[in-house]
Amino acid sequence: GDAPRALRTRAVARLPADTPPWRLVRRGPRRGAGLLGDYHTRADRLAHVRHVLGPVSGHLAAAQPDAIVADAREVHLQWDGLLTDPARLGPALDVLRAIVAGDATDAGPYR
Repeated sequence: GDAPRALRTRAVARLPADTPPWRLVRRGPRRGAGLLGDYHTRADRLAHVRHVLGPVSGHLAAAQPDAIVADAREVHLQWDGLLTDPARLGPALDVLRAIVAGDATDAGPYR
């Protein structure tokens, strides 16, 4: 049957062309140490994710998204349920800016 879709809050930003896709998913709070201790991603994308998110690790910790999904055109920070807390949404915007800037530098020279 048609199950109701779960409510999700998303913050979205456009990415530079030719950005390789990646995904970061929350495992749960305080699962591990370090920048990505609470998250998992594919091993072949780990260095890229660390490079992009390292400078904003404090903002990532404050925003606490349940997932970050980057496809060829956009990056989405996602939270399960409704999120209206400015103490989490403000840092989320800094995380988005860092991802866009980091992926822009990784995308190579402008054409």
